[in-house]
Amino acid sequence: MKLEQIRQAIEVYNTGSINRAAQSLYLAQSSLSSSIKSLERELGHDIFVRSQSGISLTSFGVEFIAHGREILKHMAAIEQYIDRDCEQPLSLSVAVYYLFFASRLFTDLCNRYHEEPIALNYVEDARSAVVTSVAEEQCEIGLLTMPDLKKSQWSGMIHDMGLEYVRIYTGAPYIMMGPHCPLHDDTQAEVNMAQLSSLPIITYAEPHPLFAALDEEVFHRVQPGNFITVSDRGTMIHLLSQTSAVHLGVFHPSASFDSDFFPGIQRRRVRDAGFMLEIGYLKKRGHTLGLLAQEYLQSVQELLAK
Repeated sequence: MKLEQIRQAIEVYNTGSINRAAQSLYLAQSSLSSSIKSLERELGHDIFVRSQSGISLTSFGVEFIAHGREILKHMAAIEQYIDRDCEQPLSLSVAVYYLFFASRLFTDLCNRYHEEPIALNYVEDARSAVVTSVAEEQCEIGLLTMPDLKKSQWSGMIHDMGLEYVRIYTGAPYIMMGPHCPLHDDTQAEVNMAQLSSLPIITYAEPHPLFAALDEEVFHRVQPGNFITVSDRGTMIHLLSQTSAVHLGVFHPSASFDSDFFPGIQRRRVRDAGFMLEIGYLKKRGHTLGLLAQEYLQSVQELLAK
């Protein structure tokens, strides 16, 4: 059975005559009649009752025409989707919680497709803004750094917003510091929490109460001297290079790019933090990611798997 035969049977029913249907379909009457009979033989049922006064549907024919119309409607929707998809350029919109390597991988993607029609968007923002942008379909995927503290609460909120969170990497927290930090010239590969207790700490602004509470839980363990809140990466790096402040974040050796930092900025692992940091991605639950989103996430996963 072919789709064209379904269309032919529906046209015969609509016109009430094989002759009129043949004219409408620009077919010879004999060809249309032969095609309908072939369809009926294949189905093992008659679709039409033929008489000198015209044609009518059998009980099987009534069901066949109803289902046939649904099939053609779905096929039309698929064809419309394909046509629309072919007309639109490849696109990717990513929301990221201030991950240094994410912007470099995004730039690599831009370079790979610089000669093709694509629409790309990259946003750095607070955790809550990343979650909201994916939930409201402003961005297709989001990348987050999350402490594993109170995970049932923040993962539950993400789930309730219709999102799926997939953990990619878990690691110990690190501090970043500039040449004015008293720990900068220490030759030890690690620092402990007590060494951080009197230092200013730089954090990113977070308006959502749940995510703000996570930061407070982290800072309660660190007991910093002062808080400096910023909303952009450039200011944070400038503060690191010009003050004694530190920034607490996740670090992966393969995901570090020296060009992202001003000269003199170093990293140290915090050995007794009492918590770990995760990197994971968000997407709408049930959503099939586009080609560029899949490619971008694959590059993230490959980098963090090294």
